[in-house]
Amino acid sequence: SEAEKDQLKTISGISTFSEVIEERVFLDFRSKNKTAYIKGVDENFLKVNQLDSALVRGVWFHPTESQVVIGSNISRDLNLGVFDYMSLLEVLVPRPGTGQVLDPTRAFNSENVVVSGIYSINEEL
Repeated sequence: SEAEKDQLKTISGISTFSEVIEERVFLDFRSKNKTAYIKGVDENFLKVNQLDSALVRGVWFHPTESQVVIGSNISRDLNLGVFDYMSLLEVLVPRPGTGQVLDPTRAFNSENVVVSGIYSINEEL
């Protein structure tokens, strides 16, 4: 909320913060699929998270393009590379709502995206 953001701005020692949303998604690439979590991040994300060393291939996504950065395990499981414009990754997100879905084709919002980067983070960090 705006009140929480204003409160964070008044805390000594916090110069910048980032807002992140997370949603469970279904990924489909060349008939291979996997469930995963997708994070939507704001323009401050790279200011508060050091990901330069975690990016093992490609580049961070461009905010105005349909691009994503994926984890190395997802890349390996789906056999995904970077900047493959001939084979896009399909991301399916459950549509909001309650009740039973009568038409499965309307159960998800779908977006085709280009993988711009692959990251790997040590789980112990």
